[in-house]
Amino acid sequence: MNVISANRFLFGMLLLVLTALIITSPFGGAGQCAATFFTIVFLGVMFPDTVGSFLQDSRFKTPPRLKTAIALTALDLTVTFGLIFFWITVIALYFPAYLEQLEAMALDTQPGTREQLLMFIAGAIFVPFYEEFVFRGVVLRAYERARSPIYAAFLTSVLFALVHGTLIQLLAFIPGSFLMARGVQNRGSWWLAVIPHVINNGLIFGVFPFLPSETEEEPQLIIGIVSLVIAGIAFTIAARWLKIFTNKVSEAAFQRDEKIWTPTLICVVLFGISVIILTTFVPLDPESISGVTRFFTASL
Repeated sequence: MNVISANRFLFGMLLLVLTALIITSPFGGAGQCAATFFTIVFLGVMFPDTVGSFLQDSRFKTPPRLKTAIALTALDLTVTFGLIFFWITVIALYFPAYLEQLEAMALDTQPGTREQLLMFIAGAIFVPFYEEFVFRGVVLRAYERARSPIYAAFLTSVLFALVHGTLIQLLAFIPGSFLMARGVQNRGSWWLAVIPHVINNGLIFGVFPFLPSETEEEPQLIIGIVSLVIAGIAFTIAARWLKIFTNKVSEAAFQRDEKIWTPTLICVVLFGISVIILTTFVPLDPESISGVTRFFTASL
């Protein structure tokens, strides 16, 4: 598994997701469920060697320890949601127009409906599987063999946050993604990234739709700061526990000098930057935002 193949796999995943969501967009939740399922299928069809290589990888075959999975999930969610709450508070106080834009892109499904169930299946089951297979599976493994494991974990975390398409996700997702990547590397199980991702998306698609969406209370900066502090404490605990800033000697033994920044990776980065610029600085009419855009930015 080399960097060129991994970068093509990442680029192919983006193309497949966008194409499938566009084709199936007229069919609502059923279409998005089908799109995410067939993304997994076509990744296997189009990249059989890459997929087969990681299916034989020890990280894929190694089940996670239950206590480790629970602890990492709790810490990762605390970091991610703490940062999201902090940035939403800051945006609400100082950049309300951008917050309105984010709200316009949010998924709008009625809780308890068939549509929400299909969204849940797509977003909480299919999406985490193929995202983690790409980012914390194939791409992480290829990058760490070309550079240091820490560099690989950080770069894959930036890429993961970048392609989600909004500035707030870029700012909030990197630390938690880095924890998951280092957890996979230091504990040897890819499933340690899948479990937190499934639970995170399960909350987004299965729980949050049932919560009140409107509040009359003004956002308080102190609450945002407290959220940031809690996220920082959780990150520090996870960092010390997983020793995320220390490379193992055994990890360095497999490194080889290989170019990471190939044309396909540059295309992925430019795509992510372009979408973030669009969703941040270009005013969007809520009625013109398609379900593809909402689902893509909410879950990818």
